[in-house]
Amino acid sequence: MYGGIRQARRALLRVFTLTSIILGFIVAYYVNYRADRSESRVEALILFTHGTCYHIHHWMWIAGAIVCIFMGRFVRNRLLIYSLIGFMLGLALEDLLFKDWYKIRNNC
Repeated sequence: MYGGIRQARRALLRVFTLTSIILGFIVAYYVNYRADRSESRVEALILFTHGTCYHIHHWMWIAGAIVCIFMGRFVRNRLLIYSLIGFMLGLALEDLLFKDWYKIRNNC
């Protein structure tokens, strides 16, 4: 009896995680590629030091946030945790659509 309930919960968790990944990707894609955005809007986190710029891509800080969620476990609801992680993974995966997703150090 409990085995079936446990399997159903795991399946539900997988569905919510996958749905969250897709939703996160769609949200990030919409924010970055919608046609009516202004050209003056800043979409990058850039650190300046000694004449060198370091571009912090959103997949980097999102990965750090996901690690913090796993390590902290501030929320006991596994469905909420995995949905949040899935959403953030979707946001991070969208960054791979850019040509320079791997470039960090740039000259200013």
